[in-house]
Amino acid sequence: MTWQALTEAELRDYLNEAEVRMNPEQHQFWDMIKITPEKWQQEPSLPLS
Repeated sequence: MTWQALTEAELRDYLNEAEVRMNPEQHQFWDMIKITPEKWQQEPSLPLS
């Protein structure tokens, strides 16, 4: 099994589902810290030796 990235729509769905379950305090905190997701690419890591 290989890892596959989520689509932006899938990610948005997960976030929306979680937001619905938040209590008012959690929702207030979420509103303060949430950011718009953006796609990025990680550079290959160097060997540790």
